[in-house]
Amino acid sequence: KASTMSSRAPLTAAEIEDERALVDSYGMLGKGIQEAIEVHNSRLGQMRRAMQQNEDVIKNQQNEIEDLKRKLRLKDEAEAKNGDLMRRLERESAERMRRLEKEFADKERFLDEKYSGESKGHRDATARLSDQVDSQLRTINELNNIASDHE
Repeated sequence: KASTMSSRAPLTAAEIEDERALVDSYGMLGKGIQEAIEVHNSRLGQMRRAMQQNEDVIKNQQNEIEDLKRKLRLKDEAEAKNGDLMRRLERESAERMRRLEKEFADKERFLDEKYSGESKGHRDATARLSDQVDSQLRTINELNNIASDHE
């Protein structure tokens, strides 16, 4: 057996040609595999770049969302402060209106007692006082209208 392994018959021209064709086939197969690997690596690079772009877009959108949330919070805080201010203005206007009405009633009562209703001085003073109170009431109503317009 040992002698048959070492003594091979020389290859024929056809066998040599078959061996060369086989080597060429392996070479072409290797080139095809190398090209497939290069195409695959190129596609992987494209996918990585696309994923990075998507991550960047997502990060920008998250930043925009946080910015919008912050702006909405500031807007809500400003509206709350504005509402507090308007309620305070309405309350103060109503208190001022009550004081003026009471003051007017007190002055009217005083004038009624002092002038007993019929003298010219009484009528003139009452008319002036009435004009003053009407003017103050108009001012208060204008302030209330402005306050309710801002709500």
